[in-house]
Amino acid sequence: MKKIILFITALYLGIACQSKKEKETPTLVKDTLTSTFSQSEEMGISETFWKGYINKSIPIYLHYQIENDIIVGEIIYLNTQEKQPIKIIGSFEEDQFRLLEFESSGNISGIITGTVTGENHFVGDWFSPKTRKNFTLDLTEKDTTVIAPSIVANENKLFGKYHYGFSDAGPQGYFTIEKLNDNQAIFEIESVTSDPARNLATVDKDTITLDGTNFTYTIPDSDNCSFNVQFYKDFATIMYTNGYCSGQFGHNATIEGTFLKIE
Repeated sequence: MKKIILFITALYLGIACQSKKEKETPTLVKDTLTSTFSQSEEMGISETFWKGYINKSIPIYLHYQIENDIIVGEIIYLNTQEKQPIKIIGSFEEDQFRLLEFESSGNISGIITGTVTGENHFVGDWFSPKTRKNFTLDLTEKDTTVIAPSIVANENKLFGKYHYGFSDAGPQGYFTIEKLNDNQAIFEIESVTSDPARNLATVDKDTITLDGTNFTYTIPDSDNCSFNVQFYKDFATIMYTNGYCSGQFGHNATIEGTFLKIE
């Protein structure tokens, strides 16, 4: 009888330990920079992480997600005291990356271009629009995962002011949109080229019908100059739908671009 009791007790403890083990799902991933939560496999959104150097001397940490050829992430300069993340927005086309560093004001402090090699290296260049200096970039992929934040726009939070600026003397773009009623809004666009010309590309204020988180617009009295505005969380992209609108704007001026929401 005593052996039976001991057997039942051991069996119960074994089941309890197994149950506890199954409930314990480790979600915290440690690395030298931050503590982050592991990404759920069901999300289907992955982030890529890199660590390396600009100009072989400036250590950085870069991570991003790619969704429909749009890249969103952050860059951290490890030689700064605050190690403040800077927002990255970019594109991926024909194996070529183009990433813009956006300050909260919409100013673009750096441009990264490059490719990923077969040896899990990100190689390319980093360029400063302000100083016009160009440096090499060499990063190595890191085995780290986090929950990728959604970049899908909230339809109720599209409205406001958007901006990009490649330094004070460089190209600038301004885009505003205000809610008119449940499905209509008023918008306008103004962009300028670099100093000293400051040639203009403008779309006068007009009313449009929103189709979820995007709209397509054809400029009145133009030669089919049409463009699409796509909203994402915290930014918007403007792209021509029929090619560059030749003769519509000032020399080299364009309304295309990535605009960060600033208000």
